[in-house]
Amino acid sequence: MAPLSGLPDRMDRLVIASVLRAVVIVLAAFLVLDWTLSLLNEMRGRSGAYGFREALLFVVLTSPRRIWELMPFAGLLGALAGLSVLAARSELLVMRSAGRSLWRIVAAAMLPCLMLVLLGVVIAETVAPTTESIAQTRKALARGGEPELRTRAGFWHRDGNRITQALAMDPEGHLIGISQFDLDAEGRLLSWREARRAAPLEALGDGRMRWQLEQVSTQQWRADRWHMTRQEHAVWDSTATVAGLRAAALVAPERLPVSELRQRIAGAADAREQQRHRLALWQRLSQPLGVVVLVLLGSGFLFGPLRERSMGVRLAAGVALGLGFRVMQDLLGPASLVYGLPPVVVVFTPLLLALLAGGLLLRRAAAP
Repeated sequence: MAPLSGLPDRMDRLVIASVLRAVVIVLAAFLVLDWTLSLLNEMRGRSGAYGFREALLFVVLTSPRRIWELMPFAGLLGALAGLSVLAARSELLVMRSAGRSLWRIVAAAMLPCLMLVLLGVVIAETVAPTTESIAQTRKALARGGEPELRTRAGFWHRDGNRITQALAMDPEGHLIGISQFDLDAEGRLLSWREARRAAPLEALGDGRMRWQLEQVSTQQWRADRWHMTRQEHAVWDSTATVAGLRAAALVAPERLPVSELRQRIAGAADAREQQRHRLALWQRLSQPLGVVVLVLLGSGFLFGPLRERSMGVRLAAGVALGLGFRVMQDLLGPASLVYGLPPVVVVFTPLLLALLAGGLLLRRAAAP
């Protein structure tokens, strides 16, 4: 019987309902635990105006991102728990006796996981980046005790052959301490200018913003020497926006939406930065597939080596599988940056290995 050929029947709906209920419960339990630990961690690092209220608000605002990150584990443990409940009540045995194929049962178990993953994708691409940027900005301003938002590396942006760095940003979005470097096609420095401040003037309508630079000094290479000019004001048209620069400084690449990551790759200041954002892009695109692969692998163990084990053992095995998979991803990610490995290979190698293992286990379990 083909997996879920036609509309789901009564048996399919029984599996879907059991797994969906378990996934929601697991996700809710993970969120409560994550919120508690995160709040305690934030309170340990409180300083300046960053007290309990700001820490609690930070945890709430970062909840959409946390939901997205917990999806693979919730899907894996929810599928194992939901199927284990059916197995404990001998309902899986009845389905198999009625001729229901193992592959169709697993396909039905994947449906609620995919539904939540699609919801997670919408959250991760729309709500999460905005709330994450707001949360990180409020935290940095409150902890710093200063009127400006500062980072160790500052704010960096690239427009074609012009690279811009700003040391800080105030709450109104004004940049402080600007340095701009203009390069030729071969990467040689043609000119640079420095400005005390840059104020956002207006959006230009094509995704760019017009800034006004204040107290500008420019040095340009002409006739084998550097020539300096000074201006009180200068105009700078750029693809840099206030929200984009804040996100660049405070939000990790793996938490940015796909559209923003593509822009960062195209405008990367160097090869290492481009490689880092390519890795984040492939990790983000592979997240939905990761849920499917983990559920398949967990089902392979459930119907194979763990068939006669208790639910506690099955859930413990699920946790071990999820953690092992995450550790492999976390180890291979930095390796791609250190050794220059293609990000697509690094990201999809654990997925393919897990997919192969899960397929082999299910095939052996389904064999008569």
